[in-house]
Amino acid sequence: MNFGPLVETPEARNIFQKLFLELYSIQEPIIQLNHIMHWVRRFGVETPNLDNSPTLVLEGFFYNTSTPVPTASKITEYLEMGHQKGVHQFIIPTVRNNADTKVIESHGFQKIPWFIEAIYEINNGVDEDLRSQLGGKRLREILRLIRMAERDYELEFYTINQILA
Repeated sequence: MNFGPLVETPEARNIFQKLFLELYSIQEPIIQLNHIMHWVRRFGVETPNLDNSPTLVLEGFFYNTSTPVPTASKITEYLEMGHQKGVHQFIIPTVRNNADTKVIESHGFQKIPWFIEAIYEINNGVDEDLRSQLGGKRLREILRLIRMAERDYELEFYTINQILA
């Protein structure tokens, strides 16, 4: 099972965009990177020119595990919109490692190895996969933590249709 396509659906991306805009109290996905990459400071990385420039965040919003490569026409549309608003820095976060990036590279985008892609594909069921990959002792510890969390927290699951309603 591959979760990449699910988070790359237009419905899911719209949810991630709404979350992003709401979380940062902005009307459109234009923000200084130092507002969203605040955790970088813990590593002592100083990039004031990048951090303080208004940046248009295209398509991905850091919450989705992967972002599809936008079409050439969509990239052109974003670039024109950004330039009209005085933006000269653009980012497409979380593009998959194996994605064909020629179209974004042809528009001047460069790969920045910032996020580590982690896709888990189920082979024999989650419990069995964890047992074979982590060992029985670690799986039992994880299951114990799950039971504690279930005892202490209420959890509700929603389908994509319920979220969109």
